[in-house]
Amino acid sequence: MRRFTRVAVTAALLAMTAGCGATVASSKPPARKPAHAGNFSALPSACTVVKPETLKTLGLQAKHVEQTNTQQTGIRERTCAWGSPAGGHDGTRSLILITDLFTVATGEAPAAAAKDHFQQNTSDQAQADGHRGHAVSGLADEAFIDQVTRSGDSQSQVAVRDQNVLVTVDYGVTAANGRPNAASVADSGALTAARAVLSALADSPVT
Repeated sequence: MRRFTRVAVTAALLAMTAGCGATVASSKPPARKPAHAGNFSALPSACTVVKPETLKTLGLQAKHVEQTNTQQTGIRERTCAWGSPAGGHDGTRSLILITDLFTVATGEAPAAAAKDHFQQNTSDQAQADGHRGHAVSGLADEAFIDQVTRSGDSQSQVAVRDQNVLVTVDYGVTAANGRPNAASVADSGALTAARAVLSALADSPVT
């Protein structure tokens, strides 16, 4: 998954929130998020699809710290990032969300183009990390989770394809001494955010 090339962005977020943090609350067992019917024709801003209550659960501030919108042939990409709120002693948290909407501009069916990108990205990442990542069942058409841990910092990434949309979630955790294991918190948080995004896409127009 090419998104781990954004480690520098996550590192910047962690630096901005160093010494701050919040407790990540436990979540209920994952609910199945089936794929939608039809192709998406538009997506909401990436900064609006993760609700304040979910951000709070993930130990993040409600206000985003970065937002970008870009467009290239056949792909409309929107990103948003959040960091930890001030106060607390549970380490730091960061979340980067990327939504890619594939359109007919590539000359390929949008869902097929999204599928090609998903499979290529996850295959490349699996080879790069020694096949530590694995598929996740019950999330839209297909989903994959992977993790990078360096010096106590854990960054989990979930990539999900829902028809002609790719959702990529990077959730970074630096746990304070004596606090919950950063790796398990990162995995749980990334999946929680991915499910929240898929739920929010339910109101997006389809064709």
